[in-house]
Amino acid sequence: MSTDFHLIASFKVKPGSEAIALDALKLCAPLSRNEAGCLSYVPYQDIEDATRFHFIEHWTSPAALDGHMQTPHFKAMMNALEPVLSEPLAIVSKQQPVI
Repeated sequence: MSTDFHLIASFKVKPGSEAIALDALKLCAPLSRNEAGCLSYVPYQDIEDATRFHFIEHWTSPAALDGHMQTPHFKAMMNALEPVLSEPLAIVSKQQPVI
């Protein structure tokens, strides 16, 4: 069985802080997509709640995700988001293809 998996993560910012979140995502996402082990990395803004953001990611292995979370660009994104979060970044689901 393959070790690749999809990840869904979510966070929420304080109202009025959406632009700060978008700026942080715009810096982090392109660098994340170029990481070894990243097959897809797409941040989304919720249509019904503009303060909620989601990531849908596809990684080759748990080790690749662990490495991503140690990169300077991921840490910079988290540092930018920390003061405006109303709910912390949380992994909602990890899913592995079955067929």
